[in-house]
Amino acid sequence: MNFPAPIAKATRGSPTFSLVNSSECDPQAKAAIYKLYERNTMVFQACASDAKYQIFPFDGTYPTSEHIGNMARSLACRALFSSALLAGTPECNVGGSPLRASSETLLKITVDIRNYPMSPAVIPSTPRFLPGFLAIPAQNCIRNMPAVCTQ
Repeated sequence: MNFPAPIAKATRGSPTFSLVNSSECDPQAKAAIYKLYERNTMVFQACASDAKYQIFPFDGTYPTSEHIGNMARSLACRALFSSALLAGTPECNVGGSPLRASSETLLKITVDIRNYPMSPAVIPSTPRFLPGFLAIPAQNCIRNMPAVCTQ
């Protein structure tokens, strides 16, 4: 039986993931992201209902494995992730959440779920999932979550 490759960690020179600065979006990028949210409020609500997790605005609570799987299986969530990428969302954080990187990672998980439906390793645990899309400078580490911190 084939199993998906685990989500890679962001490292320098990675062909898949980029290690980016954990910087807040500039006002123009934030305005564009909030406009996307305002125009798609019903889809965001459907995604939150399907996932049993509030994806936006980010409340500081990271998704569990169950939430990650629910988001990857939700048509509404997949539409949001795709639209965020198609809108050209920049590599930055909105209220502490890296929207573009999160969208890319969750869409990769969606493909893995489709390609490897019987694999128990398809949906990563939260500590494995977070480093795949979030690299926080050591001075900005989240208390009690060392797995998401970089040196």
